[in-house]
Amino acid sequence: MKSISWLALTRLGSVRVFFSLALILFVSAGCSDDSVDLSGPGADASAKKGIADAKAANRKSQSKAGDYVINTDVVGKVWTYTISKIEGAKDLSHFIIDLNNCENNQTLSIESIVSATVNGKPAVLSSSEGNTGCILTTDNFVKFDDFEDADVYIIVFELDKVYGNFLSTTGWLKAGTSCHAYVIEGPCCS
Repeated sequence: MKSISWLALTRLGSVRVFFSLALILFVSAGCSDDSVDLSGPGADASAKKGIADAKAANRKSQSKAGDYVINTDVVGKVWTYTISKIEGAKDLSHFIIDLNNCENNQTLSIESIVSATVNGKPAVLSSSEGNTGCILTTDNFVKFDDFEDADVYIIVFELDKVYGNFLSTTGWLKAGTSCHAYVIEGPCCS
């Protein structure tokens, strides 16, 4: 049995070994870990600022109508709106419900809401449109304000009493610089 030594390699074999070693060195040098940890206390401040700037730019860009699915569930005095984003949709900042939807002028008001949460946290409620850019067709509404980023928004509120009539009303979703109106179910006095 012949032993193989480095001196016994042919010229072609030497070239193959040389190029194999060079390729291994090149690939391992090109695969260095240049990642940045954005979660720890020593995270790169400029990287964090870049992410914050990208989120701010996303909030200032337009959204599309139809990017969200709204489902309504009612149990007694408790109303739940589940708003799901389709893939690629922008995060919401506001949800507005028209409360002026009853024909007999027996409408609800923001004062009819006893408690409210958005994704389990206390909701910020307002009866002022503020500067949303939404074109409201009512002066009797409730705005759920200052949403945090999420894929699904679960808005739960309890009313002061059971409102047995459910009528179609308008709900506005604010995302980016756009505000889109949707037809949703809403409470109405009997």
